[in-house]
Amino acid sequence: MFLKIFKNTPDKTLAHLSIVTHGSARSIAVGRESSLEIDTGEFKEFASELKRVMMKKGDVLMVACHVGKIIPKPDGIGEGNDTYSLVETDYDNFANRLSKEAGVTVYATPGTQTRGEIMVGRARARPETCSELPEDGYKPLNHTYGSSKQMMYRFVPA
Repeated sequence: MFLKIFKNTPDKTLAHLSIVTHGSARSIAVGRESSLEIDTGEFKEFASELKRVMMKKGDVLMVACHVGKIIPKPDGIGEGNDTYSLVETDYDNFANRLSKEAGVTVYATPGTQTRGEIMVGRARARPETCSELPEDGYKPLNHTYGSSKQMMYRFVPA
């Protein structure tokens, strides 16, 4: 499904993408009876297309359970619902792998999500994103992401 949508999307035109689906540490649901799993050719193709369509400083919000799961929890990570940035890590989960392979920042939670838990807020302008915009003057909103019930990880590529 995603690949069909991306095929018709011009290069470097998405500043933000929210993926709302069911998930696990290593996969997301992409239909009633199919999934997108890391370590597959389909995942690599998805990441490649995502890299093509996302702006350089674009980001992805994963609204899917467990896609940011890390075992054991990294040092310095507390309890609660703070957001933690993890830069250039080797955690073997869907969100981190997508960040590394697509070259975009991915926001995800490690646990089960509940209705109304994910929060999206407006942030200050990020000139580095807006400087990539086409000449038509379109300016995307800048967002902050969080969870009211658990920590949010911000997986940042190299």
